[in-house]
Amino acid sequence: MRDQLRLLSAPARTTFELSQVENRLALADISYRETAMLFARGRLNPSGAAIPFAYLGYPVDGYGLVILPIMPEISAASQSGQFSHGDPEDRGIAATAVLDTAPLMAADERL
Repeated sequence: MRDQLRLLSAPARTTFELSQVENRLALADISYRETAMLFARGRLNPSGAAIPFAYLGYPVDGYGLVILPIMPEISAASQSGQFSHGDPEDRGIAATAVLDTAPLMAADERL
């Protein structure tokens, strides 16, 4: 996965590296569903794997990510109009970052 860090923008790499130093790297649990959907649609397949299970688990095992569960506050915030993104899962990811006061790293520039 270290090789994949080169695919991140410079600000995203900086955020990632800082989070490693601070031991504060988290993932919104809905990101798992979003990633699986991208695999299913053929939009993501970094290793040629047919089943993304191992790929999905690697960030947790390899980087010690904390998984942030969806909470009622996140659900409400994602529907509040604060986030204009059309994808409800992406709004949930954004709401998780906002309510956790965490920087958001995403390939989707609309987030």
